[in-house]
Amino acid sequence: MFVCTNCKKSVEEQGNIGTHHRNHCPFCLFSKHLDMKKPGDRESKCKGDMQPIALAYKKDKEIMLVHECKDCKSISTNRISADDSEERILDIFYTSVRNKQKQKLREIKADLEVLDLVDEDEVKKQLFGI
Repeated sequence: MFVCTNCKKSVEEQGNIGTHHRNHCPFCLFSKHLDMKKPGDRESKCKGDMQPIALAYKKDKEIMLVHECKDCKSISTNRISADDSEERILDIFYTSVRNKQKQKLREIKADLEVLDLVDEDEVKKQLFGI
């Protein structure tokens, strides 16, 4: 268990789908900059807070959270876990669209397929089955 540095809630690290290497809060979706090269390696020296800023597709069209480290500005993706707040995920999606994160992130990480308003139906389908 860990306490989220952003919302201060207690978080179970395992027990739900997508939580094997959990380092993000299911309530506010903030994360810690713990991994360097691959999920679970815990090799990052930064340890800064990572803010959820967008959603992106993994190769198989699985929706991922995009985080930006508030300290070193590193960008990374995180699997959505079964117990993550669907409402908060939608908030991040719509905020990302409003803030034109797709264009901003394309310059930083060209291989990242950031979601935009045309992906709204797929986001809702994956979150709510509708």
